[in-house]
Amino acid sequence: MSHIVPIELTEHFPGRILVLYMRNHYRTWIIRSDDGGRSWGADHEIPTASSNRDEGVSPVCDRTIDWFGMSPGPFTFIKELGKWLLGMCWHQNKNPYAEPSLQERLSGLDWQWVGIGPGGGIELHAGKNKGRLLVPGHHSFIRSLDPHRAAYNPTAHFWRNAAASHALVSDDGGETWAMSTGSVNGSRASRETNFFQLSDGQVFANSAALGLGTPQFRTQARVLPNASGGAGVHFEAAAFTDVPQPLGGCQGAAVAGADDRVYVSGPNGPPSTAVGTIEEDIERCEFNATGRRGLTVWRSDDKGQTFP
Repeated sequence: MSHIVPIELTEHFPGRILVLYMRNHYRTWIIRSDDGGRSWGADHEIPTASSNRDEGVSPVCDRTIDWFGMSPGPFTFIKELGKWLLGMCWHQNKNPYAEPSLQERLSGLDWQWVGIGPGGGIELHAGKNKGRLLVPGHHSFIRSLDPHRAAYNPTAHFWRNAAASHALVSDDGGETWAMSTGSVNGSRASRETNFFQLSDGQVFANSAALGLGTPQFRTQARVLPNASGGAGVHFEAAAFTDVPQPLGGCQGAAVAGADDRVYVSGPNGPPSTAVGTIEEDIERCEFNATGRRGLTVWRSDDKGQTFP
C-alpha cells in the first residue's frame, strides 16, 4: 500500500472524502467516507486506472534498462550513473527524450509501474466542469528490478523515473473514473504531478521531471477537456518552469491561492556528496549536482508563468 491521495469534496457531495491508494505500484484502489471521515465504506479497485488488465494481480516485470537501449552488465551504481549521464547529456545531444527510438519506449499502454500522486487530488471550483475531480498519476515501462538477479537495480530505478504523467478524472463524485487521453509530454520525462486551478477555470499540471539528461527544472502543462466531452481530459505540450530540481529529480507540490498566486515547493539544497566521483561527467554535461535537501517554496505572481 502506497501513494495515498485524499480528496475532500465540497461542490456536489459535501462531506464526502475519497482516498485513493496504490497496491503493488500497479493497481489503484479507493475508499470513501460520506460523513466527513467519521465512518468508511469498503475499499475497491478502480478498474480503469491501470493498463494491461489481463496480467493478474501484478504486472510482468520482464524489463531492465536494456528496454531503453542500454546494456547494464556488471556495474556499480555510481559508475553506471556516470555512463548514463554522458549518454543522455541534453546540452551535447539536444533532447534525448525527443528521439523517435526513445519516444517509442515511452508511449503506449504496456506499463509495468503505476503511481498516483504523491500529494492530493483536486476538485474543480470554477468553469463549466465545476465539481470535476482530477487525480494525478504517472507510469513507467520498466520496474526497479533486474529479472536476471531478482534484486533491486539502482540504475533501473532511475530509468523507471523516465516516466509519463497522466490523470484520473471523475464527474460523478468518484463513482466512476476515466483515464486522460495521452500523457504530459514524454519528451520532458514528467512524472510526479500536482494539479492546480486558477480563478478563470484554467487547470495546470506541475510535474517533477527526470532531472537526469534534461535541464533540471520542473515542468508545467495546461490540462484541457476533450472536445468530445465526457470525463476525458488531455494535456498541452509541457514546458520547463524556473523551479530547479536536484540531480535525479524530486516530487514537490503546487497550489494556487485565491489571488491566483501559485506556490511550488521542492528541494533546493547544496551539492550532493554521493556524486563526487562523477564530477567531471557532471561538469561536461552542465548538470547541477544538488540533492534532496533544503525545502524551498517559490511564488509566482503571474498565474504560474514565472517563479522568480
